[in-house]
Amino acid sequence: MYINLKSGIKLYYEEYGKEDEYPLLFLHGNGESLETFKYFFDKLNNYRLIFVDSRCHGKSSYGELHFNLMRDDIIKLIEELKINRLSIVGYSDGGILAILLSMKLKNIDKIFAIGPNLNPLGLKHEIINQMKIDYELNHSIYTKLDLEEPEIDPIELRELDTRAIIIGGSDDAIKQEHLELISKSYKNSCLYIIPNSDHGIPNSHPFELLTIIENELSLNVYYEDNHVIVVEKPVGVLSQEDSSKEADILSITKNYLKIKYNKPGNVYLGLIQRLDRNVSGLMVLSKTTKATTRLNQSRPKKHYLAIAHGKLEKDNGTIVDYIEKDEERRIAYKNDNGKIAILRYNLLNYLNGLSLLDVFIETGRFHQIRFQLSNIGHPLYNDSKYGNKDSLDEYGIGLDAYKVEFIHPISAKRIVIERYPKRDIFNIFMDKTA
Repeated sequence: MYINLKSGIKLYYEEYGKEDEYPLLFLHGNGESLETFKYFFDKLNNYRLIFVDSRCHGKSSYGELHFNLMRDDIIKLIEELKINRLSIVGYSDGGILAILLSMKLKNIDKIFAIGPNLNPLGLKHEIINQMKIDYELNHSIYTKLDLEEPEIDPIELRELDTRAIIIGGSDDAIKQEHLELISKSYKNSCLYIIPNSDHGIPNSHPFELLTIIENELSLNVYYEDNHVIVVEKPVGVLSQEDSSKEADILSITKNYLKIKYNKPGNVYLGLIQRLDRNVSGLMVLSKTTKATTRLNQSRPKKHYLAIAHGKLEKDNGTIVDYIEKDEERRIAYKNDNGKIAILRYNLLNYLNGLSLLDVFIETGRFHQIRFQLSNIGHPLYNDSKYGNKDSLDEYGIGLDAYKVEFIHPISAKRIVIERYPKRDIFNIFMDKTA
C-alpha cells in the first residue's frame, strides 16, 4: 500500500496482525527495506503491525535523504493512518528515527531502538574508517547519511515521557558506552545487550528480539532499580492473585522480571500497596525482603485523579467522615463509631458535566474516595456501586493513582513518579488541565 505525502514522496507500507488493535510501527535500517522484519510478519498477531519503507528505500519514492525528512515522513504517515497512540520498533537508522520521533510526538508510548546512535561518533572507530573508505569509492547517499548524521543532544531526551528500550549486541557496531548513554538519557528506559550478537540483530537473533518486545509490551514500567519497581496496573486486572485465578499485576510483574533477567526458579516480589480491580494506576513493588520491610515502615503516598459527576461546591477542600466496611456486601458505609477518613481534593477542570479532581487521602480506608465523593453527591464516573446508575462497563471507574511518592529503601532519596492515565475518559481532559 502507498500513501502520497505533500512533499511529493510516496511511502510504501504493509500491514499485518489485527487492524483494530494497538499499533506497532517497524522502521528498518540504512539501505534496507521493510523485508528486514519479515520474521515478524506473522508474529505479534494481537497487534496492528505496520512495516514501512523509508524514503529512498525499498518501494518508496527517492529524493533527498536526511533523518529529519524521514522523521517528518513518518509523522505524516501516522497522521494519515489516524493512529492515536503507538509504539515503534526501529533498527539501526530506524532506531535513530524512533528516537527522533519520540522527541516530536507525545503519542508514542514506547520505542524499541535496536543499535541506534545519537551521532556518528557513537559508531566504533573501525566502522567509521571503513565507511569513509567506502564513500570515497561509491559516494553513496546512504554512507554519507551515516557519516554526517544524526546530531542529537542527549540532554534533550531527559524530560521525554516515552519509555525507551535500547537494544544492542555484545559485538555491536555501536559502542556499548554509547548505548548506555542513550539509555541513561531517557528518564524511563532500560538497556538489553544480546549475547553473541553483532549489529544485525533482526536477522541474526530475531527470536531474542521478539522475546524482548513481547516482554516489554506485557507491562508498563515507570521506574526500576535493584530494589524497587514501579508499574502500571490497568483496569480489570487484580493487584494480586485470588481464587478466580484471573490476571494479577503481581504475577505479571514477576514473569516480566523472570524473562528480562533470565532468572531460574521463582522471582521474589513484595506487594507494598494495592489498587481495586476497577481502578488503574501506579503501584510500588519491592524486589528484596529488605526493601519490603523498609517500604512497609514508611508507606508510599498515592495521589489520584478522580472524575466525578457534577461540579463540587468548592474548587478545593477537605472531606472528613467516619466509615466502616460491610464485609458481606463489600461496600463502605458511614458509621459515627467507624474509622476516620480524611480526603483532600483540588479541582483541575470541569468539562461536560464532569469534574477532574486531584485527590490525596491521608487515611487508606476501603473504597474511601469512591464513598466520600458519592456521599457528598458527586459519584465517580462509571461507579455503579456508589450511586452512578449510568455505568458503561464492568470495570473502569473514573479513578487512577497517577502519582506515587516514596523514600527509597536503600538510598533514602525521595522518589516521585508521575504519569497521566492513557484511558479514554481521561483523554477528554488532556491538555485542558490547569
